[in-house]
Amino acid sequence: VPIEKTLSRQTLRLLGPKYELMNMGSSGWNTQQELQSIEYYLPIVHATRAIVVFTANDVEVTPELESRQTFINDLINIRDEHLARHEEHVWYNGHSRLLRFIGGSLEMRRIGNETIQWYKDMYDERHNKFNLVNFSRYLKRMADRTDCEVVYVLYPLMEGLEEEYPLAEVHAKVAKMAEAAGLPVLDLAPAFAGQKTRDMWVHDSDHHPNGKAQAIAAKA
Repeated sequence: VPIEKTLSRQTLRLLGPKYELMNMGSSGWNTQQELQSIEYYLPIVHATRAIVVFTANDVEVTPELESRQTFINDLINIRDEHLARHEEHVWYNGHSRLLRFIGGSLEMRRIGNETIQWYKDMYDERHNKFNLVNFSRYLKRMADRTDCEVVYVLYPLMEGLEEEYPLAEVHAKVAKMAEAAGLPVLDLAPAFAGQKTRDMWVHDSDHHPNGKAQAIAAKA
């Protein structure tokens, strides 16, 4: 995404010249690392407000959940090599392009369903209780700051926007946890409802939100 179309730049443009917005995040960080960034930087920059942007893969996971990720895609970076390995052993390999296309589409749908369940299990105490307890503690530490108001923004994955968002129950659980900790919450999923999912992607193999998606998020 070009720098001028990133979430921080588009948000700042909408806020106007009276504001300064500093991006203190980093690619791949989870909520614990975002909390560490807040605790390190805020006393230095004296910010009065902080926006923490959450996505569904921001909670730590157990070794069991981590091992399952090897066999799925994360709805963000599409792992084509998994499909290629699958196709080496299926009956239709070497047959017509049509058969390979149909078989590949069905396999990706199966992988997508397993991936969605994996995300849901991350926020299920039966699968990830210890890390969810820690997650709640991180949210409470954000909310308890007296020098800065922290707001928690839930950014949906760019998946299934045309219909019911498949991770709506994850957002609902996280919003409840954040509000219980004392954080104001903004869920961006409703702002994306009805959008054509593919129009929001950086690329067919990279489902991070593109500049158009960032504009929707910034406006919300």
